[in-house]
Amino acid sequence: MSTIYHGSCICGAIQFNLTGPPIRNIICHCSDCQKSGGSAFQTSSAYAPSQVQLIDPDNQLKTYIVPAESVGSGFEKHKHFCGRCGCPIYNVPMKEEGKQWIIKTGLIETSEGGSALHALKELQPQAEVYTRSRAGYLTAINNVNQFETGFQPL
Repeated sequence: MSTIYHGSCICGAIQFNLTGPPIRNIICHCSDCQKSGGSAFQTSSAYAPSQVQLIDPDNQLKTYIVPAESVGSGFEKHKHFCGRCGCPIYNVPMKEEGKQWIIKTGLIETSEGGSALHALKELQPQAEVYTRSRAGYLTAINNVNQFETGFQPL
């Protein structure tokens, strides 16, 4: 049976199920992630849209489209968030033509048969991207691929 992860926004208005392993898990240090997350980086897990089941009975999912000229890749990024609590849920980088949904890993609450801690341990990053923008007080994670710009196929 495929692994199923469950998660939600802060207020619980939007929930999701993720089936199967992610395409990849990354830590992003780009200025957009720093600004939108209010932190030095964001941790995300990439999934194919077919692996994601969104549960949004009150139609709270909202979208902000970041213009191409504001994104390091030069392509639009669609940022989806909860209209009730404002929590970011996932991004769709149009560089990938909508084929990947970038889920905020910190929203994952449980894995089937596990706890939140168990799920996050399973989703360890394979790469750190935009390391040229990494905060000066952070260092590279051992045994994790490092990319000065966006993710490159391994």
